[in-house]
Amino acid sequence: MREINKLKWDDEREDYLTLWTRKSRNSNLVSRNIPYNKILKEVIKGLPKESEFVFINPVTKMRYDHRDKLLGTLCRKAGVAYYSYRCFRHFSASQLATAGAGIGDIQGILVSRAVTSYLTIAGLLAPDCVAAPRLRPR
Repeated sequence: MREINKLKWDDEREDYLTLWTRKSRNSNLVSRNIPYNKILKEVIKGLPKESEFVFINPVTKMRYDHRDKLLGTLCRKAGVAYYSYRCFRHFSASQLATAGAGIGDIQGILVSRAVTSYLTIAGLLAPDCVAAPRLRPR
């Protein structure tokens, strides 16, 4: 999530966005180019350029730093069990694996160094993520 919060207008290109991340606290920044699809391009092009950052807090006009409560709030309002960002990564990887993508392709898309972490995807979802999509009783 932080790499999205840190997205700058300078990282926007005609056909893709560049996201920057660190694989560990003391590592160098690693770039990842995200190609636009039609919807993403329309959304990004429609955002106001009020700061050097793409996503800013409308009240403070500063970039978001932590949005730790965002996903929990959205899940609660939707009436579903909590679904973490990590679970989204595992779900995306499982969808890619199911569609026939190779481990190397999945690693590249999710910017992961360790093949072993994606061998768990052979079971398709991490055990703590399996129950997440179930509806929570209201």
